[in-house]
Amino acid sequence: MRLFKPDKTPLVFITSAICAIAAACSSTKSSSDGSDAAGKSLAAASQDSSKTGQPGGGDYFGEDWAAAADSRKKPADQKPGGTTSDASRSDDAASSSSIWTLVLATFTDANHVTDAQNMLAQLPVVAREVVGARIHTSAKGSMVIYGQYSGRDDEAAKADIERLKRITHQNRQVFSRVILTHLDLRLVQAQLHPHDLLSARRLHPKVDPLYTLDVAIWDDFDSGKISYDQIRRSAESYAAQLRAKGFEAYFYHDDANTRSIVTVGLFDRRAIHPTSGLYSQEVVDLISQFPTRLANGEPVYEFKDKYRPKDGTKPQTPVLVLVPSM
Repeated sequence: MRLFKPDKTPLVFITSAICAIAAACSSTKSSSDGSDAAGKSLAAASQDSSKTGQPGGGDYFGEDWAAAADSRKKPADQKPGGTTSDASRSDDAASSSSIWTLVLATFTDANHVTDAQNMLAQLPVVAREVVGARIHTSAKGSMVIYGQYSGRDDEAAKADIERLKRITHQNRQVFSRVILTHLDLRLVQAQLHPHDLLSARRLHPKVDPLYTLDVAIWDDFDSGKISYDQIRRSAESYAAQLRAKGFEAYFYHDDANTRSIVTVGLFDRRAIHPTSGLYSQEVVDLISQFPTRLANGEPVYEFKDKYRPKDGTKPQTPVLVLVPSM
């Protein structure tokens, strides 16, 4: 049995880049005539980035499990620009399907690709010390990104953020805000398994909101006993088992926090009554087949009353979550 402190929030969120299930077991366009216009354009782009919050992340998936876990291992032997020696990389943390990087600016209008390309072209004029910046484009828009890092506590990332913020051009700050974020590259690299939860979103791009039922999590919970590869394989295996039983099951790998979840079913806005907040009968019927959430294959229990733990525990019921957008 695994005991979690419950959160009474009935609905939790998955995001497209930092999708963190908590794990506390024990408790602007350029001008072609000069660098001055270029400096203004970059400053505006950087300010636009700050309005969007953390690109690709910021909200937590599975908030009602517990508080968000601290990042895993801290890197060593790092160089400016985020290069990390092979010896300092964790095999579990490293993943070719996702990266940690710095976002210099975001563009979301109809011309987002062109805007990002214009900014990239201006960098040699207004920020010549920034070498290796590139563009990341998704259905939401385009970002100008820089560097590659091992995680949110990467000292090289912190140093680069401060260095980039100090860059000025004609007495103007070029990058008003630089954000470390985690990018999922599976969509870009066409690596999605058909049972990956992101595949469900790709099949239903215009359904908003799109819900799914969170039924299980696999996580090392900072024990050091389970590798991320084992976590991923366990989630995929469980989803496959549910598929064999006729359930529409999906897995979701959270590379940023080295954990995986399994969900069942897809639902539109009719799944939750707009006034009462109650689940539809279809959702209730599905929950009846999954009466208890699982953590690493074990039932999850929560206090009946978190303010009165002596009253005992009860099974933690699966809840609807939002499928990440693309």
